[in-house]
Amino acid sequence: MIFGAANSFAAIYLLSRGYTNSQIGLILALGNVFAVMVQPFMGDLGDRSKRLTVFNIMEGMGILLAVLMALLFIQKESSLALAITYMMTVGWIRILEPFCNALNGKMEERGAMINFGACRSVGSLCYALLTALLGVLVEKLGTDVLPIAGEIVTLLFLLSVVLVSKTFAGMKGDGKDRTASRGNGYMEERTTVTPEEANGRTAASHQNNDINLKEFIKRHPMFLFLSLGILGLFYGNNTVNIYMAQITAAVGGDSSDTGRIFSMLAFMEIPTMLLFSRINRRFPCRKLLKFSAVAFVFWIGSCTLAGTVATLMAAQIFQAFGFALFLPAVVKFIGDTMEKGEAIKGQTTFTAVATAGGIFASLLGGVILDLGGAKMLTAFGTIITIVGAVTVLLYVDKAEKEGLRYGTE
Repeated sequence: MIFGAANSFAAIYLLSRGYTNSQIGLILALGNVFAVMVQPFMGDLGDRSKRLTVFNIMEGMGILLAVLMALLFIQKESSLALAITYMMTVGWIRILEPFCNALNGKMEERGAMINFGACRSVGSLCYALLTALLGVLVEKLGTDVLPIAGEIVTLLFLLSVVLVSKTFAGMKGDGKDRTASRGNGYMEERTTVTPEEANGRTAASHQNNDINLKEFIKRHPMFLFLSLGILGLFYGNNTVNIYMAQITAAVGGDSSDTGRIFSMLAFMEIPTMLLFSRINRRFPCRKLLKFSAVAFVFWIGSCTLAGTVATLMAAQIFQAFGFALFLPAVVKFIGDTMEKGEAIKGQTTFTAVATAGGIFASLLGGVILDLGGAKMLTAFGTIITIVGAVTVLLYVDKAEKEGLRYGTE
């Protein structure tokens, strides 16, 4: 919901403050650059810190976001101060995302088995309802409602973190290794894991719970190549999400239509995420990642071909097979193929490359919009998404084998 209030309506908010498309792209890109630079270090802090818990870090970032939302409300015209404030807001939201994902593993350490897909689908539902409402409110009352909504949901987020933290503190783990149970049947589907590999992996999990960023990169080169493919997919994803207002306007829509399309997009995520655990019992994550990568191409390609608001809305159907499937699959893929001490670093690497896709989409998208319009914007995004999908298809199997094998070395 924080993302919906700040990021999804960023173009509408900043246009109302007097910025051009190119300037908006630069502001959003700098925010994502900030996130990419900070995320690996925050992830390392979350993995290795003995004094700060994941909850402490999330609470601190939530308080900072609340301050930034208040600053967005009081600034009414384009200025360097407003640009920096928005840049920081976008950046900290991105930095916060992997910590939310990492809570899945944290709760499991204490014996609480979390249905990540179901939890994430509630986020999509709330996002859908909020963006639909904001689209109408912005059309009637103006863009000042956006930072107000952002402030409200940020405070709700802080409250939820505090409550979950107290619940976590009151739970007692049983001391058992839950790595196998996190696989949810996934490990049984792999025929390439030998007993020696399994034993080596178990030993490594006890010996290497605390590795640094350099060692992580050394251990997972194929995962880094896979991450380049993810970057391509999220270039296309961010192109549509960042500039949805302009894409909608190009087919005759307004702010209300933009809100409804965002809402439709989010609603399409809910069934897939709710059913993800069942889907994953039949298909391993590597296959789901391949399928969803291809669905990304169909999604942005359909957005490119759309000529009316109705057809643009219909194109969001592919979200059910693209982002909605890809997100829980990649989170679980990382959890299944990486050791406990690497968990947050793996999640922050994924989030960093997804954010990097946002950087390029922001920078290039604003310029392309000013030079060639919305159709050129989405057509170029389709090409980059195709390259990303091909890369994912080539490297996901290699990344999986690498993650299972390194413990024997």
